[in-house]
Amino acid sequence: MNSDEYTDAATLTALYPGHVREILARFDRALSKAGAGHAVIYAGAPEPVFLDDSYYPFRANPHFVTWAPLTDAPGSYLVYTPGEKPVLIHYQPEDYWHRPPETPTGFWVGEFDIRTVRDGSEVARHLPQDREHCILLGKIDEP
Repeated sequence: MNSDEYTDAATLTALYPGHVREILARFDRALSKAGAGHAVIYAGAPEPVFLDDSYYPFRANPHFVTWAPLTDAPGSYLVYTPGEKPVLIHYQPEDYWHRPPETPTGFWVGEFDIRTVRDGSEVARHLPQDREHCILLGKIDEP
């Protein structure tokens, strides 16, 4: 099979909903077995270089990228609650020094409830209220 068959927009548009359905089914089973009500998947954040004021290139959490093809969305989250449309909390800070991530577009955006936040303090209001029933996938260094 040729990889070009999967790169045109029409094919990706046709295949992506099935991909998401499969992920939903897997997460439904996992959350049920764990007795949890929500999955929260953190994209990650750039890692600082030791004793320097710069950062290593950002590498998104692979669990995050499995859901959405966003490789340049540090600080973003995906929230899944069984029976509901997955929520993408897209962190797009207004920053003088750094280019913010692009607004999500393309064949996949219709599968998500996309909520853009400009400040990290806005994230919490988009997370599930009953946080004790959440499973977190990702490395969180700060509360």
